[in-house]
Amino acid sequence: MSDVQDLVIFKDSKKSSETIVHLLEEHGDNVVKYYKTYSDEAIDVFEKYDAIIKDFPTTNKDEAIELLFRYGDDVSEGLTKHYDDFMTRYMDEGQEFIDEYLELGDEVFESGRYFDDIYDFNNLSVDEKLEVFSKLSSEEVYEIVKNSNDSWVVQNYDLITPDNAKDFIIISKNSSGDVTFNLDWPKYGGYNPETISSIDDLSGKVFVSRDGGDGGYTMGLGKNIDGTYPNNSQRAIPKTSAEVTTGTFDVDLYKASVDIVVGEGNDLGKIDKLVELGIDEITAEDLIRDYRNWLTRTEIVGENSISDGLKLVGKDVVAKYGYYGKAATWEVANVKMVGGAGQMNTVYTWGTLKRSGIITNVGNAIIN
Repeated sequence: MSDVQDLVIFKDSKKSSETIVHLLEEHGDNVVKYYKTYSDEAIDVFEKYDAIIKDFPTTNKDEAIELLFRYGDDVSEGLTKHYDDFMTRYMDEGQEFIDEYLELGDEVFESGRYFDDIYDFNNLSVDEKLEVFSKLSSEEVYEIVKNSNDSWVVQNYDLITPDNAKDFIIISKNSSGDVTFNLDWPKYGGYNPETISSIDDLSGKVFVSRDGGDGGYTMGLGKNIDGTYPNNSQRAIPKTSAEVTTGTFDVDLYKASVDIVVGEGNDLGKIDKLVELGIDEITAEDLIRDYRNWLTRTEIVGENSISDGLKLVGKDVVAKYGYYGKAATWEVANVKMVGGAGQMNTVYTWGTLKRSGIITNVGNAIIN
C-alpha cells in the first residue's frame, strides 16, 4: 500500500498529515488496521505509546500493540517496566495472566523479583514480609517456611506439600515483633460447634492421646469402637500417620485442681492447697502459670474462638474447666480430613498434666 493510498484512508482524520505519515513509517499497516476500527483514537494511542511500541521485539510487537489498544493505561506501565517478563508470561498464560495483572498491577512481578534467592525473604522488613506473603506461589511459601524457625509447620505434616502450602499456612506478627508461621487451623478451636460441651460434664477417668509436644492444650479424647485411637483424618490433622502419646486422664483430680487455681486467695495459698492434692510445689506453680496462659490463647479469646462457635449455635456452657467435643471436618486444597474424633481443650498443658499426675499410664500408639 503506497503512502498516497494510505492517506486516502485517513482523509477524515483531524490529525495532521505529517503525524499520520510519521506513524505509518514507524508502524506500517498496524496504524491502518487500528484506524479502521478506532478512527482518530488509534492515532492518539500510537502517539501516546510510541516510545514503548517502537522498541518492541518483532516477534511480540503485534501482541503488545493489541494489548495496548484493549487495555490502554491499565497495561502500559507493566509493559514499560517489565517488558520481557510481561510478554513472556502473557504468551505462556494468556488471558489468565492479564486478569491477574489487572487485579494486582506491578505487584504481580514482585514474587519473581524477591525470590530468585529464597533467603531474600529474610532481608525484608516485617511489614514487607506480611505484605509480600500473600503474593507468593505455593512453592515459594513451602520453601520459605521450610527454611524458617517454624519449619515444623511443613516438616511435621506430610500432607502439606509445595502444591498446597499456601492454602494451609498463614503468617502473622508475634509478640517479639517478628513474623511467625502457623497452620490456618479450623475455626472454633477445631470443634464442630454443635458438639462443644464443658469438661464440667465429665467425671471419672477417660482415655486421652496427643499428636504433638508437651506444650499443647488440646488432646484427643476417647477411642474408636474397636479400641484403637482415632486417626489423623478423624482428628483433622494433615498427616498420614503418627506415633501419639496416650494416657488416662483423671477428670475428678483435674477439676479439683482447677477449683483451687481459679479460686480466691494468693498464689502461695493456692500452691499449698494443690500440694495437699498430691501435686509437688513446682508443678503446682506450673498449673497456675498454664491456666493464665490458657486465658490468653487464640482459641479462647481470639477471633473465631471456641466461645464464638458456641454463640453461633446458641449454646451456653461452663468455660471454667475447658471444653470437649468432636473435631470438625476440614478440607483444604486436595486434602480432606473427615473429623469426628473426640477432642478436649484443657486449661493446663499436656506436659503439666502428666507431671501433676492428672494424666497417668502414659504410653504410645501408632495411628494411620
